[in-house]
Amino acid sequence: MSQVTVNRCITVENTLHALDKLKQQHSKSLDFLRELAVVIKSEELMLEESVDIGFLLRECEVQLDEMRKDFKAHKEAIGKQTCFRLALQDRDKCKGKLATGSVKTTHFSRLPHPEREPEKFAKLAKFFGMNIDKCTIGSVRFHWPTVKKYVTNCMQEGRELPPELSDVDVELEMTYRRRI
Repeated sequence: MSQVTVNRCITVENTLHALDKLKQQHSKSLDFLRELAVVIKSEELMLEESVDIGFLLRECEVQLDEMRKDFKAHKEAIGKQTCFRLALQDRDKCKGKLATGSVKTTHFSRLPHPEREPEKFAKLAKFFGMNIDKCTIGSVRFHWPTVKKYVTNCMQEGRELPPELSDVDVELEMTYRRRI
C-alpha cells in the first residue's frame, strides 16, 4: 500500500497571507481606478487609447472572474470533503480558530421532462397548481431553487412527496461563519 505525501506548505497562516496579498492588490487596483476615473473625466485620452484601455479593463474583468471561479471551486471542494469527514464522525459542525463551519443539507429530485415524461410532468404541474397548457408552451416553468426548497422541507418535516419527485438525492454544502 503506497502512502500519499501531503504538501504541508498549505496552512491557515499561508492561506491568510494569500488573502492579505489579495486585499493589498485590491487596494492598489482601486487607487489605479480612481486615477483612471479622473483621466476619463478630463477627456485627455486619445480615442485609440480609450479603446485599448477599455479592452484591457475588460480583460481584467475576465481574469478576475476566472480567479473568482477558481477560488469558489476550491472552497466547494474543501467544503464537500469537510462535510464528508464530519459525517463520518457523526458531526454537523466544526469550529476553527477563525470560523465555524456547518453542514447544510439540501434534498433534491429530478423533475420529469415535459416532452419525454408528459404524464408525470402534467401530474406534478397539477400538484403545484400550475396551468399545464402554459407549461407545455413554455411560458410557465418550474423554478428549480423553489422545488429544491420544497423537497428539502418535506424531507426535514417527514412529509410525503408526490410520486413524481420520489427519487431524492442529498447535497451537502459547508457554510462558514466568522468567529473573530
